[in-house]
Amino acid sequence: MEPVMARRAFTLIAVLLILVILMTLGLGLMSKRAAQYSSAPIAQNAAQALAIAQAGIEDARAKLSKDLDFPPAAAVQQTTFSYVENLYDVDGVTSVGSYQITVDTSLKKPSTSIIQVQSIGVLGPSDAPIARRRLHAEFDVSPTDRAGSSNPNSNLYQIVQFQDLGAY
Repeated sequence: MEPVMARRAFTLIAVLLILVILMTLGLGLMSKRAAQYSSAPIAQNAAQALAIAQAGIEDARAKLSKDLDFPPAAAVQQTTFSYVENLYDVDGVTSVGSYQITVDTSLKKPSTSIIQVQSIGVLGPSDAPIARRRLHAEFDVSPTDRAGSSNPNSNLYQIVQFQDLGAY
């Protein structure tokens, strides 16, 4: 009878060992899934901050193309101009976030005609943001295209360089 008891004990130990292995694998998979679920809102917030920063770049492009006096020059030595726009939900009351634009005209010379724009998109209130994203764009504001001919779409400034500077 001893061989039967030894076989049962071995089977019991083998089953317990397999259960421990399966339970460890299951817990590992559950913790991996929990990490994926917890990172989803972070990715969503980062995408919203990116969209806000992109809206800032497009706002600056629209102002550059529509307003001949933009950015306003307070002094000859002043080459940067900054402004902040708040964004609201469709109800017009709930604040979604804001973007801060800095326009740098230090490269706007007859030979280059480049204006640099930096946009910082902020999701949530500015004093306690949920997420931030920073973008940098350079616009060619010359009245001619690269071949030297007159550009009929000169009021639609083209982005000649664009950088996503990441979370800020």
